[in-house]
Amino acid sequence: PTLSASYINAKEICADRWQQAQALFVPGGADIPYHEALREIGNRHIQAFVQEGGSYYGICAGAYYGCASIEFEKGFKNEVIGNRELQFFQGVAVGTLFSPGTYSYHSAQGAREAEIAYGGQEHKVHYHGGCTFSGEDPASEVLARYTELPGSPPAIIKCQVGKGMAILSGVHYEYSHH
Repeated sequence: PTLSASYINAKEICADRWQQAQALFVPGGADIPYHEALREIGNRHIQAFVQEGGSYYGICAGAYYGCASIEFEKGFKNEVIGNRELQFFQGVAVGTLFSPGTYSYHSAQGAREAEIAYGGQEHKVHYHGGCTFSGEDPASEVLARYTELPGSPPAIIKCQVGKGMAILSGVHYEYSHH
């Protein structure tokens, strides 16, 4: 009740007009616009914010963007493969996970309910193009796993970043699938 939320855009991040914040939420959508708008200076401001004790919450595209590299829809028309600057997780964000090649940026095609295990319980959450996290990173901890995929890969991770943290989620826990 004592916190307030407000929207911020890439220009404000690059101008460093937001350092009084406690957390930065980077939502889903597409990773490339973040990559293009925040290059170098914006990413340095975000990294410094988290290093100094802030929190970064990346959901779907925001989770891809928080990793060292991404492999999105590899081998399909929406393919995006590349390195990213934030590197909160030192591995690779890999997706899509269910029915690769069916994802659409402009519709709910490819969206579905996903089952994850979190806190010792199973939950059904909204999934639309999200990732899992591949590679070893000693500064990360798995918070939730996809229970219906082989090997139960990570769905949500927490990364220690200096005095701060980054929570990266391949699923949309912010709203129900229905």
